[in-house]
Formats: sequence, structure tokens, C-alpha cells
Amino acid sequence: MKKAHPFSRLALVAVVVISLTMALTALGCKPASQESAKPEDFYGTWVISSMDVDGETVSFSGEDDEMFAMGLSVSEDGVAYFYVNSEVTADEYSIKGNTLTVMDSLDGTTMPFHLKNGTLSLDWSDVKGPAREEAGFDGNVVLRFTRTHTETSARQNNYLGKWTGYDVMLPDKGNPIPLADVGMTSSLSINDDLTGRLTITMDGNTETQDFRLERSTKTYGYVVYMDGSEEPQASLSYLQSEGGTDWLTLTILAGDGDFMQLSYTKE
Repeated sequence: MKKAHPFSRLALVAVVVISLTMALTALGCKPASQESAKPEDFYGTWVISSMDVDGETVSFSGEDDEMFAMGLSVSEDGVAYFYVNSEVTADEYSIKGNTLTVMDSLDGTTMPFHLKNGTLSLDWSDVKGPAREEAGFDGNVVLRFTRTHTETSARQNNYLGKWTGYDVMLPDKGNPIPLADVGMTSSLSINDDLTGRLTITMDGNTETQDFRLERSTKTYGYVVYMDGSEEPQASLSYLQSEGGTDWLTLTILAGDGDFMQLSYTKE
């Protein structure tokens, strides 16, 4: 089960940058046409593939999964979902030209990711706001991500089965909260025909909702229609780290920027 962090959501990425830098320094690692982008070029799941530390480049491989499992999933609903191992956070983003800028709505920290030749890069010197200040680190670091889970993320078989909820994120909270900490449990079951049932229990009261999934035309996930509604009320994304950890994130939209994001592991 994931644990909440006492600092801003994007500070999670900042802490990982520091950890990776320290680890790479200790290991003594050595090095191993721009076009205008469309929003669709950013959609999907991006996994860290390499990192520059003071001019030296280190590429990550499968054997590094436990140490370097980090990435982000960009959805068409205007939210970027960061993950570090099993930790998932959600932040708003905007796209201008070849730059996707992620912003923490709670503290204003911004992280601009630049797209070039199929690679999404984050230069730590471009990060602005409290997350950078909390990290207390001003080294020369560039993180690079490749989009590895696109078609995989949309494969129906990845979504089928029974899933157990383990945390929830709310717009007024800075970090995911373990469901047990709020007296809550949740489960998802998804059938072969892409119908399913959502169950949420809180303080002894159980609510169930039947739903159907429909493949999104704008991203590599599904939209969710609850209880026969003609309009989607949620989005469902499948995420997988390079280490093989699978989970679903269900983001229920409530209008005016409000949302509730539930994360699930497969039973």
C-alpha cells in the first residue's frame, strides 16, 4: 500500500531526481529535427529511459526497474499521472508547441517537458516553484522519457478481471491517501464485454454502480459511462512500470476541476 508524502505532489518527482543523482554518482556511471507537435503526440504513458547528470548520460534497462521505475501518463482529460514505483499522483497540464507543462494546482510548481525526436525531456533547471525549493538541489540534471506503453495501454485484456483499491486522491489533498486511512474500501470488476461494476464502501455504507467502457478516441485508455448515462463520468487508464507492476487509475470527474482518483491493483 502506498504512503502519503508530507510535501507537494510534484516534490515527489523532485525527491526522485535527487535520489537518482546520488545513486548514479555513487555508482560512478559513465556515458553510454524538431517539428511542431500535436496534442496526440503527448498522449500515452512515458517511462524514464535515460538521465544526464553533469553531462554524463546513463541509460536505464530492465535490471534497473526496482530503482528507477518512474514515468508519467498523459491523458486527454488535461491530467498527467506521475508514477514512481507504485506511487501515483495527478496534476494538470497544458501544451504549447513542443512543450507540455505540468502544474501542481496546490502550490504552483511547474515542470516543462520538451518533446523532440520522440523523446520527452525535463531539464531540472527549468523547474519553477516550491518542489524545486523543497528539493534543495540545483545540479545539472536532465531526465528523458520514451513512450513505451501506447498500444499496450489500450489492450482490452489488460483491463479485465477483478481489481482492489488501495488509495484515493482528492483535489484538496496534496498526496494519495491509503483507503484504510479514510475508512474506505473499493473494488472494480471488468468483464469481457467491457461492462463492469464499481463498489465503494465507506463507514459501513456500500454503494455499487454498473458501468460500461468505451475506447477513447483521443488517448490510450477508456472512458467510463456509469449506470446507463449517455455522457462519460470518468476515465480509466492502465499503467505499468518497467518492473512489471500493473494498476488501474479511475478518475471520476465532478465538474469545476473537481475529481476523485482511485487506484487499483489486480487481484
